[in-house]
Formats: sequence, structure tokens, C-alpha cells
Amino acid sequence: MLWVGPLLVLWHHCLEHFIPGATPANVLRKLVLDQCLQGPFMIATMYVITGTAGRLAKHGAGDWQSLIAALRQSLGDARRQWRGTWVKSLYVWAPVQILQQTIIPLQHRILVVNIVSYFWDTYMASLMKTSGAAAATSAPAVASKAATGLQQQQQQPQQ
Repeated sequence: MLWVGPLLVLWHHCLEHFIPGATPANVLRKLVLDQCLQGPFMIATMYVITGTAGRLAKHGAGDWQSLIAALRQSLGDARRQWRGTWVKSLYVWAPVQILQQTIIPLQHRILVVNIVSYFWDTYMASLMKTSGAAAATSAPAVASKAATGLQQQQQQPQQ
């Protein structure tokens, strides 16, 4: 996504500008801000943007109603999965951010984020694919059960 790179550059520069240095207290402040503001924002937008784009690609983007329906479904996915994903992200991104703030020079931080992001985004895509596959397979299963129940009702003699 074209907005992620510039957003991260701005974010890291702002963190360094407003909380300069690598003292333990400042590293902790940056870590808390990063994990409590930037992390949740990125997770939510990944679910919404990627989910919406995937649904539109799969089902077509014929009209505004398709876009709104895809967006609503993606927002629902983000609400359901955000918290669990954020907790898991802490195990990955908290250590990365500590290394970033203590060892990695500012001009190389985005490179490190991009490298780790490749693997994190692959994991996120697998989560979204799994949740999408579960939703896609559960709908036909429910429809099949409903159809079977309807057929059984129709076959029973009326009393």
C-alpha cells in the first residue's frame, strides 16, 4: 500500500522528534505509543482495506452497494479479530521496536520494519484467508442444512 511507507516514515520521525534519545524511559514511552496508537491503527486498516479489496475482487465492484457491503463485512472482520491480532502483534513488534529505538539508526528503521513486516503481513494474510474461508464455507453449510430441513418438512405427511 502506498500510504504505509510515508506514514511509517512520518511516525518514526515524530517519535524521535517528540521523544528524542534512547534512554530506557524514552524507549518505553516510544514503545507504548507505538504499540497503543500506531499498531492498532495499522491492524484495523489492514483488515478493512485488504478485506474490502479482496471481496470486491472476488464478487465484483459493480455499484456503490457492493462497495458498502464489502466495507461493512470488512469492518465486522476488523472488529471481531482486532483484539486477538493486536495481542499477537505485541510479541512481534514490541521486541522489534525496542531494537529499533536502542540500536537501529533512524534512517534505517523503515528498512527493518519492512523486513519484519513482510513476515507479519504474510501471517495477517493467512489469518484473513482462514477467516474468509471459514465464513465462505459456513454459509453454504448453513444453507445446505436449511435446505435439508425444508426437504424433510415437505416429505413428512401432514396430520
